Amino acid sequence: MNKMFLVTVFLFLHAGTVPAQCVKPLFVIERNTNSNRVYYEARISSDSLFDAREPIHAYWIMWQKDPAGKTHEELTLLESEKAFGFKVKKNPERKFLWFTIVSLPNRPIKVSLQNATAIAETVVDGRFSVVEKIAVNVVEKTFFPHVNSIELFGKDVKGGEDTYEKIVNR
Repeated sequence: MNKMFLVTVFLFLHAGTVPAQCVKPLFVIERNTNSNRVYYEARISSDSLFDAREPIHAYWIMWQKDPAGKTHEELTLLESEKAFGFKVKKNPERKFLWFTIVSLPNRPIKVSLQNATAIAETVVDGRFSVVEKIAVNVVEKTFFPHVNSIELFGKDVKGGEDTYEKIVNR
């Protein structure tokens, strides 16, 4: 094939997108069943705004397999659709965005860029807080685990105090 044709196809497929230049950690989800964790990060493009294609990325670090934390895995389709996946509501200016984790649909998370840091904020115990960690307590009786509770840990945006909320699944 002609090189010019391949370059044209590449440019067409990637038109209007800016590749992610760096990632900024947001928070982690831990489970009681093992030491593996899901990490959420913001992807920032070279123009210092959220990546147009994939502003948020989630993946596993498989601490159970590799105590050094070098083993990463993408979320499976089932995990993305039923538990740890998310839906992003983009802002056209790409200066902030909202996203919701599939298993916490009533708890939208705002992500903004502040001083070259990505900050994830949501309501924790009635106070707008920076999200630090989410802990999920599950019972694995069948193929589909049952979620007993979800705990949210954060820092109050105004005063900096620790915030905590436990959501019990009934």
